[in-house]
Amino acid sequence: MTPEQRKAYQEYLDDFDPSPIGNGDDYLYPLSKDGWLEEQEQELVQKIADNQLAKCLLYVLKKYGTEDAVSFMDSMRPIVSQK
Repeated sequence: MTPEQRKAYQEYLDDFDPSPIGNGDDYLYPLSKDGWLEEQEQELVQKIADNQLAKCLLYVLKKYGTEDAVSFMDSMRPIVSQK
């Protein structure tokens, strides 16, 4: 764990509130360091994937126009909905 990650994890622990918020992402107890790191990694991977998808859409939109961009997004829908 890097010093930055250690600091962020400590902030997570300091701010942890077991009160229900909704959407099933609540925890009664704070995540362990390993669990917290894994969650951070998953969020980062998702941000990268979302960024790449946006870049692909922009490319298709610029190169081929709106109709092809819509077709591209329709073709990606099954992949994106697997999140």
